[in-house]
Amino acid sequence: MLRRAIFLVSLFAFCLLIFSAKIKNPITIKLKNGETYRVKKLYVMGSAEPDRFWYTDKDGFYTDVSFNDLVEIKNTPKGIFIVKIRTGTEKVKKVENIKFRFNNGRGRELMVPLSDIEYIRFTTHKCDKICPLGHIFRNTDFIFCPYDGLMLKPLETEKVETID
Repeated sequence: MLRRAIFLVSLFAFCLLIFSAKIKNPITIKLKNGETYRVKKLYVMGSAEPDRFWYTDKDGFYTDVSFNDLVEIKNTPKGIFIVKIRTGTEKVKKVENIKFRFNNGRGRELMVPLSDIEYIRFTTHKCDKICPLGHIFRNTDFIFCPYDGLMLKPLETEKVETID
């Protein structure tokens, strides 16, 4: 009886340890002024769906994207680039200066326009990724290659040949 109780208590403690090991702040936001925030939730202000926004893609089509489909949003001097899970990096032709709302970790809500953000990195998704040296990882949430430490990029499946 005592063994069973000890086993159940240790199993419960192990489960708590596993669940607490999850990424606590899966979104990294870096502002152009150098401030960096790690947040749990990010919202698009004024949107009916707080995790989606609309933009015009490079072909001129007005399309929407969900945070679940994104790896990163980069705001560079050359323009805004969106890195999607399945298709990789694409340049945005036009996007409204949307505002993002998040908690800064000290209890204060911040509302920051896209023009003030350098990048937003999402780290909770899993996708097929490739290392610059060619290592391919299927359905992974790795950020760096475990073999050589290089940053992984989303695998663009239409450019990869497979041999059956």
